[in-house]
Amino acid sequence: MKKFAILIFSLLLTIFYGCVIPHNCCDVAQRWAEITALKNGTTWNPQYVNGTMTDLDSIKIAAMDGTVTSATFNKTDTLNIKLSYIGTGTYNLNDKDVFYATFSNGAATSYSLDPTYKNQLKINSYLNLNNVATTNPNAIEIKGTFDIKFIDPNNPAGISISNATFYVIMQR
Repeated sequence: MKKFAILIFSLLLTIFYGCVIPHNCCDVAQRWAEITALKNGTTWNPQYVNGTMTDLDSIKIAAMDGTVTSATFNKTDTLNIKLSYIGTGTYNLNDKDVFYATFSNGAATSYSLDPTYKNQLKINSYLNLNNVATTNPNAIEIKGTFDIKFIDPNNPAGISISNATFYVIMQR
């Protein structure tokens, strides 16, 4: 009887905790940065994305993706976009703004933007996140899209990163 009472008490406590006491057990932690895109028509969601901001009102978005076999990188793709901005809007990108390279079998190959393509980044949302609870600087949340295409001497179609969306939270 004592074991039965403990079982019932445990069951009631579980129900009470799960249904009555408010808690955030199932909230997923917010990512600080993310890119989703199509790279040559295939879904591309880089494993590492980072956003940084300089005092000169420029943002840098860095992304890296790779394939690993036996704890060794077989191929790594890296994309860096850096531009001066004045707020929301559309920005035309050129070679000084974008860097894309692949690292495979110990060799690096970098690619230039295709000047015949309309390489653009659009900042859709720029939001100061007020951090009144601490003395840390306020963070900035930037959301946007971009479409870029690179010249690939081994592929006449080039390398396109299209329908890309990005989200970054960074410190000013």
